[in-house]
Amino acid sequence: MPAEIISPILRKWLIIAAIYAVNTARNRRRSGWRYPSEPMRRTVLLFVLLICVLIAGLVYRQGGLSEALSAPGPGSPERAIIEASREEPGDADLGLLFRQLNAQHFGGGLPAVKVLWSERLDRLDVGDYRLNGMTDGRIILLKAALKDDTADARRTLCHEMVHVKLFSDGQTSTAHDAAFQNELRRIFDSGCFEATWAPPEEKAALGEWIAAERTRLDAAHAQVNAQGESIKTETARVEQLVADLNERITAANAAGSGGPSAEEVASAERHRTALNESILAYNSAVAANNRDRDTFNAAVQRHNLMLAYPDGLAEDRAKGLIR
Repeated sequence: MPAEIISPILRKWLIIAAIYAVNTARNRRRSGWRYPSEPMRRTVLLFVLLICVLIAGLVYRQGGLSEALSAPGPGSPERAIIEASREEPGDADLGLLFRQLNAQHFGGGLPAVKVLWSERLDRLDVGDYRLNGMTDGRIILLKAALKDDTADARRTLCHEMVHVKLFSDGQTSTAHDAAFQNELRRIFDSGCFEATWAPPEEKAALGEWIAAERTRLDAAHAQVNAQGESIKTETARVEQLVADLNERITAANAAGSGGPSAEEVASAERHRTALNESILAYNSAVAANNRDRDTFNAAVQRHNLMLAYPDGLAEDRAKGLIR
C-alpha cells in the first residue's frame, strides 16, 4: 500500500487515540480516579513507546518503497542523468516518432516531450538487467545501443510514453502498477509496438519447455551426427567390398575362370541393401530433427516477443521491488 495512503490512515488513528486518552483522563479525574503506581506507569509508557516505534517503522518502510517507485528524486543517479541531458538537443527522428505515436495511440493528449538517445543509461544497468529508457515526464531518454534495433527502440519509447501520460494525469510514481499495465495493454492492443502479451504462468511454462526441448534437441542432434558418421564408415566399407568383387569378376572374365562365389555376391548385395536402409533411416531422422528444430525456433521467437513486452516488471525485479 502506498505511503500517501497509509500516512493519512495512521494520522487519523493517532488523533483518535489522543482524543480518547484526553477524554479518558478527564473523566477519571472527575470520578476521583488515582494514578497507577510507578511500576504500572513505566509499563504503560514502555507499551506506548513500543507502539510508536512500530508505527514509525511502518511509515518508514512504506515511505522507502514509495521513494523507490517515485520519479527520479534530487541527488539520485537517475536525476543526475536527466539533468545532464536537459539542455541537449532532442533527436529529430525520435521526436517525429513520438508525435506520430502520440497522435495515433494517445489521441494527441501527451505534452510536448523532448526525446533523445543517451549513452549514460549504461550506468543504471543492474546485474543482467539493462535499462533501456527513462523519463521524468518532461524528457525521455532512450539507450543509445537501441539505435540499431528499431523494434526495441519503439517498444521502449511506447513504455516511456505511458509514464509520460500517467505523469500528466497527476501520478508522481514510475511504478509499473495496475494503472501502468492497463494503459500499456491498451496501446499494445491498438498496435503501438510489436510484442506478445502473455500471462506470467504461460511465459514461464514456455520458457521451461524451451529449456527442456533445447536439451532434447541437442541430444537428438548428437545422435543423428553419430548415425551419419557410422553411415560414412559403412559406405566406405561396402564400396570397397563391391570394388573388390568387381575387380575379381573382371580378372575372372579375363582368365576365363574363377571369380567370387554366388554367396559372396549375395552377401555384398545384402550389405548394400542394409546400407541403403540405414541411409533412408538417417535421412528420415534428419528431416524429423529439422522439423523439431523449426518448431523450437518458432517457440523461441514467440517467447522472445513475450519477454520483449515492455511491462517494466524486469526492472522492478532487478531493483528488488517485486519477486
